[in-house]
Amino acid sequence: METNFFKSILALHVAGNWKISIVKEDTDRFIVSVLFFNENISNDTRKKVPPILLKGTA
Repeated sequence: METNFFKSILALHVAGNWKISIVKEDTDRFIVSVLFFNENISNDTRKKVPPILLKGTA
């Protein structure tokens, strides 16, 4: 299986760390949260990359 996930992240040209969490709810639903952080950049720059929260089923 080939995906473009890492190519997509690389194309952002953003140095920093990504926290990705996947949680399965009691039902067949999942919650995926993606948070970018970098302590070396200003608060204004951090605000340009908002947290992402996705909910859905497989």
